[in-house]
Amino acid sequence: MMDYCKDMREMIGDSPLIIVRPSAAILNNKGEIILTRNVGGTWTIPGGFYS
Repeated sequence: MMDYCKDMREMIGDSPLIIVRPSAAILNNKGEIILTRNVGGTWTIPGGFYS
């Protein structure tokens, strides 16, 4: 996927690059949303793509 992004960036420059990523909101039995932490330290709903 990262090569795809690089190739697209070379073609479109700084224009927005929209990438679809599957995600899922997962709730535990208390109604809390399960999150994952990104490399940069931010929290997000689980999902992503294979690179």
